[in-house]
Parts: sequence; structure tokens; C-alpha cells
Amino acid sequence: MTWLRENSVPSDIEPFWLGHANRTVGDDYSMLKKNVTFRRQIADKIGVGFELPESIFAPVVPNVPKTTVVQVQQAVA
Repeated sequence: MTWLRENSVPSDIEPFWLGHANRTVGDDYSMLKKNVTFRRQIADKIGVGFELPESIFAPVVPNVPKTTVVQVQQAVA
């Protein structure tokens, strides 16, 4: 919330981005949350407010299923 307010994000968008319900009747009538282009412009302008750790950028190792060989011994009567 602090990052959003320090960067002058419109108060209509704050609860939407934080996943909170509308607080006032005016919030119900505001259409800023439906304006994707405007929200993208704000997000591009202010960034995310944190750096991703280096591990996020590590190369992806494919998930290969493990196979095992089971040896079956037959009992001779």
C-alpha cells in the first residue's frame, strides 16, 4: 500500500490491486478498475516496488519422470 501511495496511484485502483472490497458507493461507480490500458500505464510507470531474486531467473530444468527397473525373481518349487 505504501508503494502505491508514494507513487500517486489513484485511490480507486488501490483496493482493486490489493484484492479488497469497495469501501464507498463512489468505489462502486468508478470504472478505473475496468480500464486495463490506464492500469497498465500506471503499473509500467511505478514498477512493482521490489526486485525479484536471482533464483527466479535461473534456467529451468525440465521435469522428467523417474523410471525404475524392477527385477522380479521367480521362485522355483
